[in-house]
Amino acid sequence: IRVLDGPLTDSMEAIAFNKHYQINDIYSCSWGPDDDGKTVDGPHQLGKAALQHGVIAGRRGFGSIFVVASGNGGQHSDNCNYDGYANSIYTVTIGAVDETGSMPFHAEEWASMLAECASMLAVTFSGGDKMMRSIVPTDWDLQKGTGCTGSTCVRAYEDRHAKWDVNQAGFSHSHQHGFGLLNAWRLVNAAKIWESVPYLASYVSPALKEGRSIPLLPQELEVAWN
Repeated sequence: IRVLDGPLTDSMEAIAFNKHYQINDIYSCSWGPDDDGKTVDGPHQLGKAALQHGVIAGRRGFGSIFVVASGNGGQHSDNCNYDGYANSIYTVTIGAVDETGSMPFHAEEWASMLAECASMLAVTFSGGDKMMRSIVPTDWDLQKGTGCTGSTCVRAYEDRHAKWDVNQAGFSHSHQHGFGLLNAWRLVNAAKIWESVPYLASYVSPALKEGRSIPLLPQELEVAWN
């Protein structure tokens, strides 16, 4: 679905999210706000409504699957917590590892020791340095006239040790790798016997205004709420 060939409006984005939503099961969104480490953005009113409509009514009632990339701003200390598409409760956020299981230089979880990437669900293979095998993703190349590319990255940095925590459901999760590396064989087999979960329940807190100023560095402002 062509959305990135010019200015993108909220209505264009909403139309794309629900395009043929009874035919298209999965929407792979390898795009998002600028990965410059200072842009905070996400879907706006119409885009949010389209995402919600998709997960409720899409795929013949099973829900459209919106997969978004965690981002390519690792070199700029960017973080998917700034990205409203990655943070949305209606999307699945996926990060990257190279052939060795290390984080490639563009991955935002690579910078997440400074600011963690809480919305990461899992990671899957991306390209590594030029000595490693590359993946073949879809990426239109006007010069070659193809819909695929065989090389995505030129360099990989040493993997940082991820901090793993066990959540209340008993699963290990990290802000660098989510719940871990996806296994396509296990995913397909699990889908054969998968039972749908109950309807979504959510809570939205009212806005709390403190009326306090953030001091200049190195001072800090800490506010606690119950």
